[in-house]
Amino acid sequence: MDYPLGFITWLEDHDDLCNEQFDSSATPEYLKGNIEWYPVILFHMGCELYDGDFDTEFDRRVNLLYEMFISGEVKHRLVPNKETLYGYVDKIGDFVIDPKFDNALDFYNGRAWVSTNNKYGVINKKGDYLIEPLYDAIGSSTENATWVKLNGVWGLLDNNSKFIMEPRYDFDSMECYYEEMMSVTIYEKVGFIDTKGNMVIRPRFDVGGFGFSEGLAPISIGVDDPWWGFTDKCGVIAFEGFEDAGNFSNGLAAVLRSGTWNYINKNGQTVIDTEFEEAYDFEEGLACIKINGMYGFINDSGDCVIEPKYERATSFRNGFSNVTINGKEGFINKAGEIVVEPKFDLVFSFEEGLAVFYLNGKCGCINSQGAYVIEQRFDSAFCFSDGLMCVGMQQYEM
Repeated sequence: MDYPLGFITWLEDHDDLCNEQFDSSATPEYLKGNIEWYPVILFHMGCELYDGDFDTEFDRRVNLLYEMFISGEVKHRLVPNKETLYGYVDKIGDFVIDPKFDNALDFYNGRAWVSTNNKYGVINKKGDYLIEPLYDAIGSSTENATWVKLNGVWGLLDNNSKFIMEPRYDFDSMECYYEEMMSVTIYEKVGFIDTKGNMVIRPRFDVGGFGFSEGLAPISIGVDDPWWGFTDKCGVIAFEGFEDAGNFSNGLAAVLRSGTWNYINKNGQTVIDTEFEEAYDFEEGLACIKINGMYGFINDSGDCVIEPKYERATSFRNGFSNVTINGKEGFINKAGEIVVEPKFDLVFSFEEGLAVFYLNGKCGCINSQGAYVIEQRFDSAFCFSDGLMCVGMQQYEM
């Protein structure tokens, strides 16, 4: 999720409320006392370990804070005492699988991981179990296998519930698979594992990016004063010397040097030397950049094709970018034309022709013309995948 910049500032100004929500025994230590990172951590939650119900619980609590931000009404003791249940709806909003799970993930190839009583299993589109709920947590997946946690360690389970790699790893965290390699953190060091569970690059980096793209992955060494570089799939550093780095796309990667961002090619040479305040990976031929506090887009020649005039913007996906104007979110196309007026508190990217929107604490779906397709009645919702959307129905008392 990508919240407005104003919300991040609001969180920093209301650290007492944030502490009330997150400073508890159920919150991992690395989250405590890091108020400014809450929205960032939430944005990356899809790449974190699905350990118990923490991911959806975190999502729910931040949404409660966000409701206060947009309403202007500060409420204390937000922790609800009634459970949240998850189910799945079709593209007209009818429940195909009733809300009955403690946690649930998107469908992929007719299968979805769900949890009941803090144990994870796999269901089909009828809601029947294909793999019984036996596992303590789930992690990243390939097309044919998923990392699962059992008795405190991680193993790689195939779609027939047979272990490709018996549980043996004690991961701190893992990213998604990119180019058949997955970034993992073990004892605070980052390495890379292949789709069979083999450790291809031993954990020796202090930070890793999302993973490999076009044969290279951004990594860093050092904690207090880290330097960034790029490793190949053999663990050899191709080039280095940056303060931060993104992933390669269209043969280009954003890097930070002397406090500003520009773009290099796969030889490490600067090819777009404009100094940006922020710069992101190229997606669908365009890259989101920040100049003078506003966001716009450049092409791979460095030409500004969409003027920096938005308070916030996301990379293009399926032809659209989520943009923020006057604190409200909508969509533009690649010509920079507004196709859905910014009037929502929060929107997700279009998937399978529909986008989730949040307004006044509830969510539904719109089409690419901005027409309401699924009424605004869910407490949480995720993007459509495989024809179904996972939704949460929450009941809580203040």
